[in-house]
Amino acid sequence: MQSLANQIGLGRGTSAHQHYHIVDSSHFNENSHLFQAQHNGPHGGGQYSDEQSDEEDEFDDSEGKSSLFGKHTRAYMSEDDFEFPKLVPIRAQTAPPRPLTEIEEFRRTSDFLLLENTVMMADHLKLRHDDKYDLDSKDGQRACKRFLNQVERLCEVFQATSSNRTYRNQFSKAYKVLYKEGTLCYLTEILDSAQEGFPYLWVNGEKYVFSSEVLDAGTKLFKQFKDVQNTIRDLYECIIDEQVNITIVYIMEQMARYLEDFDKNWVNYEQIYVLELMLIEADARLFITEAIDSEKKLSAIE
Repeated sequence: MQSLANQIGLGRGTSAHQHYHIVDSSHFNENSHLFQAQHNGPHGGGQYSDEQSDEEDEFDDSEGKSSLFGKHTRAYMSEDDFEFPKLVPIRAQTAPPRPLTEIEEFRRTSDFLLLENTVMMADHLKLRHDDKYDLDSKDGQRACKRFLNQVERLCEVFQATSSNRTYRNQFSKAYKVLYKEGTLCYLTEILDSAQEGFPYLWVNGEKYVFSSEVLDAGTKLFKQFKDVQNTIRDLYECIIDEQVNITIVYIMEQMARYLEDFDKNWVNYEQIYVLELMLIEADARLFITEAIDSEKKLSAIE
């Protein structure tokens, strides 16, 4: 059975700087003022001798806080008096942060967020079974308008040079109201006519055929519309790919070049398509105006 001295830490070689365990006074006999303990001192262990007992002070049972064992003085503290040694916090040492690369800095900009949103808008375009886009339903028109608006903003952010649009000054009032002055203004109606590529148009029972220039320009615009989606997506994936080594200059140049090609094809088609529409409308109105004039003349004769 382990002795009390061993339990309270008075083992062999105990120094004055060693920590001590707290001993509850209830472990001792309340009726006894002296108790015996094994001593692992220089005598090699065993019970205290009579000579050693004569040198011991009595145990103060009323306070229950201290006891003296011969030449080795040991003080026992209560839980309230015991204090843990103060710990000096050690600050963790970390390596200095690596400076961000040019691409990583770009990922934190609003320009990258605009590019990311444009990719998301492209995913919401509604494709028909014939690989053309649904521009008849409200949802299809709304999705296409949002994407075209994003493309307009990309042209501004990536500083794409836009084509001259002074030809819009020749538009009739019926067409001018559709455009906002000073903007690129990509209309879904223009894209719809380009993708459908109808070769003729019926007005007041008369068949009007579009020129080959209009049809060819419409085909190029629709193809460019698909290409610009792929280009935007490819550049976006290059930016988020950690393994691809590209620069911001490369991204700006590539994006600007494809946006300029798209805008050029858009302007080429819009200009000749709307002008031919105006000629068709004017010719169709001619029959109406002639009929009105003829009716006026007959009324005057009568």
